[in-house]
Amino acid sequence: MNKMIFEYDAHEGKTYSLPKTAIDNRSFAPIEKYMRKTEAKLPDLCEYQVAEHFKSLLSDTACTGDKFLNNIFDDMSRLDGFTGVHPYQLPDACQGALELVFTLGHMLCDMFGMKQFTFQPSSVTGGVLTALGIIKAYAEKQRKNRKVILVSEDADEALLSYIEKSGFEAKKLDFGTAELDKEELSAVAGAVMEISPLKTRDLSHIFDIAAILRDNDCIVCCDANKMKSFIGELRPGDMGFDMMYFDVENVFEVANFEGECDCAALGVTDKLSGFMPVPAIEIDDEEQYYLSFDKPDSIGKVNDFYGDFSCLIKTISYILSLGFDGLKEKAHLNALQEKYGKLCSD
Repeated sequence: MNKMIFEYDAHEGKTYSLPKTAIDNRSFAPIEKYMRKTEAKLPDLCEYQVAEHFKSLLSDTACTGDKFLNNIFDDMSRLDGFTGVHPYQLPDACQGALELVFTLGHMLCDMFGMKQFTFQPSSVTGGVLTALGIIKAYAEKQRKNRKVILVSEDADEALLSYIEKSGFEAKKLDFGTAELDKEELSAVAGAVMEISPLKTRDLSHIFDIAAILRDNDCIVCCDANKMKSFIGELRPGDMGFDMMYFDVENVFEVANFEGECDCAALGVTDKLSGFMPVPAIEIDDEEQYYLSFDKPDSIGKVNDFYGDFSCLIKTISYILSLGFDGLKEKAHLNALQEKYGKLCSD
């Protein structure tokens, strides 16, 4: 069981005291009889620790964190019109579901500067492997024998193993300071770069690196799992990225009652749209949605179905409930929490 807020050590954590002001020199005689005679035994905690304490209390309930406050999205995903459909129904019988996924994909395209999104990958792992599959298919079509994928110096072992399993060789690089040798780029098929609120100082140099890679026909992929701190401020498509992937739960904070989300999003710019997994949801001249398999260069299907539909319902509900201004404000708060949390942990 969690401690009560008053049970924490009085000297646990780093706190901050405001400087004295003119009010400290004023007389309290008129209200002196109402003032405490002994010092209040308040916990000596910083704001971040207080926030984490109450967030942990919410984690013990049916949902976690903000999901407990946003359980209306779970109710939305359980509406009869959504729970009564099946992924393999004929398009004519599930126009509403197709419209929802189609609309959400276009919302994310506008939000992140991409041309097309797919929700077939069921996890970040699936997103990474799908991205690497597209990079490989693009290199083969260009008839270029490129086998190197550039990654950041702090790339985890999982990413390195996925790159190796996809038939590439991983090469670590400090994207914040590195100077690329154009002669060495002949072997580079692409790069995976992370955008993080803790590395904002490196962003300008990352833009330059991305431009050099793009000029040499290398695919620049954005690991956007921490993109929730930049929504409304940065668009990877405008920054020179050809592709991006993220865990939907990480960016839009939607999950089921067990705190799980089996859906990742992968977006690409126009030059890679032909390599995306099939089927793609498109709309005809009669404004009817249909599943298109007409992509000769597609890497094929990467999942039996087309994404975690329940998660997509909650995602579009989350976006519509906040609106652009709300998403932007939430992004500022997320960035502040990331930086403040890092400061407190140091």
